[in-house]
Amino acid sequence: MLAGLIDLAPLAVVVAWWDSVPWIVVFVLAYLWLMGHLDGVVGQSPGKALLGLRVVDGTGAPIGGRAGVARRFLHLVDLIPVGLGFLMPLIHVKRQTFADRIMSTFVVSGARRRRLSLALWIPPRSD
Repeated sequence: MLAGLIDLAPLAVVVAWWDSVPWIVVFVLAYLWLMGHLDGVVGQSPGKALLGLRVVDGTGAPIGGRAGVARRFLHLVDLIPVGLGFLMPLIHVKRQTFADRIMSTFVVSGARRRRLSLALWIPPRSD
């Protein structure tokens, strides 16, 4: 949950600063896509990297870019019951949100913690 708040901090600043609703919508969608892509390809969004967490599938492997983006947008399901879906990991046996249960993904600890830097928001190059 804290990792998600860290991930959303830049988004909150831009939304509060910009006064054009269409551009805010475009930026929000692009930012959510980027965070999902990072979750899928690297296994970590910036917030997860700072806290030493990563997203994996049932075998412990990264979930892939498309699944990461789908998982990020499925977090909208976690918002439906007044945001209670984000609290599910506190009581669920496998510590999953609704989106994680739908995608069969897990957020696990034990990854190397990284320092705050701009590099956390830059996806790796693919050749």
